[in-house]
Amino acid sequence: MSCRGEQFRHDQNVRKNNVRYHVHIPTKSLPPYLLPSSDSEDRAPRTSNEVSNTAGPVPKSWRTVPKEIQDKKSPEWRADALSLVLGGLPANQTLVPSLTELCTRILLDTFSELEDFEQLLLPSLPLHLRYVLQRYTAIHAPLSNPKLHALLGDSGHLNGELIVVGPDASLRREPVALKFPDRQFPVNDSQDWDTEDPFMDSFELQTLVLVSTDLSFRTLLTFPRSLTRLALVDISTPLPIFRLPPLCPSIVVLDLSFNSWLKDPDLSRTILGMVNWDKWDDLDVLGLRSCSVYQDALDRVNQNRWMDVHIILG
Repeated sequence: MSCRGEQFRHDQNVRKNNVRYHVHIPTKSLPPYLLPSSDSEDRAPRTSNEVSNTAGPVPKSWRTVPKEIQDKKSPEWRADALSLVLGGLPANQTLVPSLTELCTRILLDTFSELEDFEQLLLPSLPLHLRYVLQRYTAIHAPLSNPKLHALLGDSGHLNGELIVVGPDASLRREPVALKFPDRQFPVNDSQDWDTEDPFMDSFELQTLVLVSTDLSFRTLLTFPRSLTRLALVDISTPLPIFRLPPLCPSIVVLDLSFNSWLKDPDLSRTILGMVNWDKWDDLDVLGLRSCSVYQDALDRVNQNRWMDVHIILG
């Protein structure tokens, strides 16, 4: 190739031809960070919004996807989404699983059919292991409505805790937690698999976690006053949060993270601005991860308080 190039230039010099050949690159056909530039910052990858301004269809390889959309169906994302309200859940699920988790996986694989799950597995599980199963499946294998309702039984919750992870599961249409178990149990992580359940007096639903599922306004109005921990994470439709303080006055932890309707700055300011935060005297933690929040809204949360609420952003 080099000999041909030298011969071409020699022929041009002999003919005294001053014609110059160059290749024109249409600048609108490439994203800015792929164009030649002396500025190193211009070569840095741009966000999906900037790339979309180029002319013509944007190749998939140039597009960037927000992390919460990329990982929303992964156990890691669900563990992170649940960690704030449940507490103690590791965000990194690459750790060596416990013996209980390994056994749970085997049981779920063995009794994967609904009939086997409901008629063979559940009757053999003591209540404290149903509680473990609810938490495990919420992260690793969210249950469908039939399996979830079979797991919960008539009480509608386990040890005062109800976790619903969509998109294949949702709250029952009847009022939330109006049925109470005759007996319940205190959670003991060190409890052996084959021990009898230690029972205590029944109590009401205290922890309600809804992730990536639908929630109607009518269902929200049935939330019990007994709730102390509430997570409404990645809910599909906007919710009237201002209705919650009189309905659930004892809330200690409230998580509203990853809701698309709180990413819009104006809508977020309106929804959060209508909440009477003073009614939540016991509020200690407020989750607003991946939300657009103005400083004045944050100031209103802690207004007239002796102890500031821990507001989790990011």
